[in-house]
Amino acid sequence: MKVTMRWTKTMGWTGVLALMLTWSVAACSDDSGSGVDVHKTCSDVCAKQVSCNASDDQASCEADCGNMLPKMNDGFVTASADCIMGHSCTELDNDVCDGAGREYCTTDIRPLMETVCAHQVNCNGGTQSDIDNCITQQLSSDGNDMFKCFKPATLSDLGNCLDGLACDASQDEFNACVESSLGVNIVSEQSPGNQ
Repeated sequence: MKVTMRWTKTMGWTGVLALMLTWSVAACSDDSGSGVDVHKTCSDVCAKQVSCNASDDQASCEADCGNMLPKMNDGFVTASADCIMGHSCTELDNDVCDGAGREYCTTDIRPLMETVCAHQVNCNGGTQSDIDNCITQQLSSDGNDMFKCFKPATLSDLGNCLDGLACDASQDEFNACVESSLGVNIVSEQSPGNQ
C-alpha cells in the first residue's frame, strides 16, 4: 500500500502542496492567533477552484481548507491565495503558482525530524548513529520542505502525536495523527497488485 499525503483538491493550486511521506514508521491541536481571514480566504480560493473545475464542491472545499489554513504560516497562505486569485484557470493548470509564498516557509523542521527519527529507530532497535543518519536524510529530502510552511506549534503537535504511537500502530492511527495535527486529509492508495 502506498500512502500519499494529499492536500485536498482545494489546495491543488500549488503543486508543492502534495507530499509523499516515506517514513517506514507506522507511523494533535489547532493553532490560534492567525492573521489570515480563513473564512474569506477559503471562500475566495474555493470559489476560484469551483469556477475552474465545476465538478468540485464549494462546501467540501471550504471545510477542508478551513481545517488546514490556520495551521500554516500566514505569509505563505496569503501569498499563495493572492497568486491563485490573480491568475486564470489555464494559468493555474500550468502550475503558475508553484512556489508562491515559499519565502514564508521558514519553520525549523529539525525538531519534528528528530522526534520522528528517534521514534522510528527506537521501534526498530537502532542506534544513535541510525537516528542521526535518519535526521540527516529527512532534512535533505525535498519532499519534507513543505513542512516548513506549517506553524511551529503545528509541527510540535504532529511530533507529539506521532511519538505517542505504539511501534505497531496501524496505518489508520498514523493517518489520524497527521490529519488531526495538520488538517490534511490522508488518502491511502493501493497499487494494482495490492487491491
